[in-house]
Amino acid sequence: MTGIRPGLRSQILLPTVLLLLLPILGLVWINNWTTALEQSQQVNMRTSAQAIARVLVRNNEFSKLLSVLTNSMTDGDLYSQSIRNNVFVDGKNDEWISIEPRNFDKSDLVEINYPYTSDSLTFKLSLSSTNEFLFAFFEVTDDRTVYREINDPDIHRNDHIQISLTDPDNDSHRYTISTHQPAEVTAFSVSNYGHEPRLEPRIHGVWVATSAGYNVELQIPLDMVGRKLSFIVADVDDRDQREVKFLMGSADTSSDASEPGDIIIPSSALVEFLSSFYPLQVTLIDTLERVVAHSVVEHSVVEHSVVEHSVDGDVVNIGAENKSSLLDVLRTHDQKILQVRSPIELSGEQVGTIVIRQSNASILAIRNQTITGLVQISFFITIVSLLAWFALATRITTRLRRLRLALETAVDKQGRVNESLPGTRSRDEIGDLSRSFSAITDRLRQYNQYLETMASRLAHELRTPISVVRSSLENLTLDNLDDGEAVYVERAHEGIERLTGILNKMSEASRLEQSLDEEEIESFDLTGVVRGCVDGYQTAFEKNAFLLSIEAEPVMLTGISELMVQLLDKLVSNAVEFSSEVDPIKIRLTIESDDAVLRIINNGPQLPQGMSGQLLDSMVSVRASQPGNKSHLGLGLY
Repeated sequence: MTGIRPGLRSQILLPTVLLLLLPILGLVWINNWTTALEQSQQVNMRTSAQAIARVLVRNNEFSKLLSVLTNSMTDGDLYSQSIRNNVFVDGKNDEWISIEPRNFDKSDLVEINYPYTSDSLTFKLSLSSTNEFLFAFFEVTDDRTVYREINDPDIHRNDHIQISLTDPDNDSHRYTISTHQPAEVTAFSVSNYGHEPRLEPRIHGVWVATSAGYNVELQIPLDMVGRKLSFIVADVDDRDQREVKFLMGSADTSSDASEPGDIIIPSSALVEFLSSFYPLQVTLIDTLERVVAHSVVEHSVVEHSVVEHSVDGDVVNIGAENKSSLLDVLRTHDQKILQVRSPIELSGEQVGTIVIRQSNASILAIRNQTITGLVQISFFITIVSLLAWFALATRITTRLRRLRLALETAVDKQGRVNESLPGTRSRDEIGDLSRSFSAITDRLRQYNQYLETMASRLAHELRTPISVVRSSLENLTLDNLDDGEAVYVERAHEGIERLTGILNKMSEASRLEQSLDEEEIESFDLTGVVRGCVDGYQTAFEKNAFLLSIEAEPVMLTGISELMVQLLDKLVSNAVEFSSEVDPIKIRLTIESDDAVLRIINNGPQLPQGMSGQLLDSMVSVRASQPGNKSHLGLGLY
């Protein structure tokens, strides 16, 4: 079975296909490079976390804050999260989505006067602070909201919020948020000595009713807040009796509810320090996994699922000095948020943890940009290479096709070299091949000319010695020869006659070739030539019958009528020799398309197998093996 052989163009285009490996290998390299960058990012994050922890311990101001972050701190303590810009106080939670709230439920009840159910009272408290203000957002769930009556001077016989705090001078203060309808609210300052409440305009906010209860958003100047702060939500359900059913808040339930808990407000210096590690998102948490401070990064949402890792992701251990640092891989679409934790120790005791988060978005951006550039460059190179290879392949195949056509034109079907190949100045391999073919055809043309003229030269050169031999034989016949000698002389005469016939036929073939170049070409009627020839054949070959059939007349041709007569003579003579005297020889002249077709048909022996393609070749004859036909050289039909 013969295999498929690709053409020259396919072989040339094959290297171009290998160019497709360039983007594939490039993508593999980019992926490996991206993985290496992510690993380097993890190491840098771990190193940064450990460095931040060491700086916090060694800085006096920061170490004072860390000193209160111990396991002895209770749930009554409050934590404010730093933000960069002030909150727009409108009672809506739009700006609080990124702040992790603290949930208050049954375990945070300060006072219980009626049976409690989960629908009675719960609330969520979110705290944030800037350099100027402390902001609080209460999302209260209450099965029945009772507002203060307009003419009632008592601000506590309704749902309200109590605020207990110490100022920077460590003096205690109490305030109440109470309103007769959802609206903007202002705090009332409550005296411990039973004095009538008075407005405190520095603390103001907005009270908004909701389907589940109400929301209260407050703004408190930081210069009013010291180290202590607590909030209590009071629930009143009976509009007639107006007795407080439940008190729920941040104060410790095991002690006096009037004693505020600690409030941790990260200093601006601490926030600025943590924010200086941008683009890292740095968070400081205490030993109870509560947020103490975190860096403020513009245009980014800070995740606060530090305590509860509710985001699905892969957690792997990347190791750290002395204690393990966990790397949480929190996936967001095609991005990863890497999280590293490093403990903070003060006097041999762990007082908190530094949590660093960073997205691999910058790495992905560089990766995507690199991939885009690689694809564009690869596409451009591939297209240019394909066009270049295609142009080269087309040029090569075109030159080879021209060389093939030139060879076919230079050499006819009989193997004669009629003309030389055109020269070329190209210095490549195809140019060398073309020049080699040109030189070969020139040598073949010269050799063919030598062979074609050799017959006429031989005929000319042999006639003189043959004449000498013939005259010598004729002189011998004049002498009285015995019978034995006469036989040899007769055989010599027969040989001379055969040589003379061969020379005559060779001369005839040479004259025919010369006449093709020398005779004058004219226009003649083929039907008249054929009719005249057939009339002559009836006389020349009396024993054979001839049937002539002409489809249409006249049939005008441009050529040499005398050579057409010789052509018919050879064909008819050949037909007569190979036909029986019983069957007639048919001569038909028909018009097929734009061609005049002349057929000579005879009944006789079939050509030997394989001779049909050689019948008109030079020196080919089927009479060579027949006795009495030794003078036929196969030149007649040729």
